[in-house]
Amino acid sequence: MTGIKLYLLAKSGVYSSAPGSGQAPEGFGAVLLYAILGAFCGLLAGLMTGQIARYIAFLLGRSTPLHLFAIGGALAGATLVVFLVTSGDSK
Repeated sequence: MTGIKLYLLAKSGVYSSAPGSGQAPEGFGAVLLYAILGAFCGLLAGLMTGQIARYIAFLLGRSTPLHLFAIGGALAGATLVVFLVTSGDSK
């Protein structure tokens, strides 16, 4: 899920219109849930970016640590999604 979709889900209050679907979590639980999902998506993006950077660095004869991309991606993803969730209108 992208951050924008998570933002829209947080504002609609419902995950889907299917029978038996529940309300979206509210308050601190919602922020924590979206932070975990954002960190996971950021981790995946960081791992993919790190692999591409390692390949390019290998071609250039340099060394690039993969863990910095993974940790940075997870932190950036969590921060971005939490910002999107908390900065919206609270109507």
